[in-house]
Amino acid sequence: MTVDGAETFYRLTVDKPGGKINLINGNITVSNRMTLTSGNINIGSTNLVIPLLGSLAGGSSSSSVITEGTGSIKRHVNGATSFPIGAATSYLPIILNNTGSPDNFSANIFQSVQSVNLEKIISCRDGEGRHHFLEKYADGAERPQPDMVE
Repeated sequence: MTVDGAETFYRLTVDKPGGKINLINGNITVSNRMTLTSGNINIGSTNLVIPLLGSLAGGSSSSSVITEGTGSIKRHVNGATSFPIGAATSYLPIILNNTGSPDNFSANIFQSVQSVNLEKIISCRDGEGRHHFLEKYADGAERPQPDMVE
């Protein structure tokens, strides 16, 4: 299945056993609740946005957000917040524990270290040689601590 163009969903459930939803040509916003049950959502070069009042449930090796392209999953982070992200062949989630002021962050995965503005990012490497890239995309007070999930 392919979603072509920017869309806003109130609720979105990914329940496509063994399948994948590809996003192209526009950001997707889920304003209330996104649920990952079965199957993956590949965001490619688009962004998947979960705003302040939105939530995201689920996430597993059989259902995650594939973030190997230039696109990111963007979430409001207040306390421990899960980013159920992965690659086409691996589930590589991260939990961002923000003990400072609530803020907005984006996350994706890349294969090698990139030259970026280090004031804005937190990068940590997983056991498979991939790096998680977390970026603050709004003003905030403190840098949160990422936790790798195994």
